[in-house]
Amino acid sequence: MQSLFSLLALAGLSFSEDPEISENFIKTDDSNLVEGDFCTLYMVEKTVFNKIILENNQEFSSLTLSKGVFLSGNIKGYILESGKVIAFFKEN
Repeated sequence: MQSLFSLLALAGLSFSEDPEISENFIKTDDSNLVEGDFCTLYMVEKTVFNKIILENNQEFSSLTLSKGVFLSGNIKGYILESGKVIAFFKEN
């Protein structure tokens, strides 16, 4: 598990208790590709990502995160396998 956290950190992602959130967001609970300029993903329930796509085109597959987790970084898209997410857009 520690190696996963290190890999996420190297990619510019972090877990946060005080995340950057905006008034603009999208809720997702299906397996369609969601694209945007996101700063934070909030796990409404236990969530399994098929894929998370970062600003530098780096991708993570088969990532499972617990309910209540905030994942912050330069996120360009994601596909859910299961679960429910609120994705907050970056403020301009």
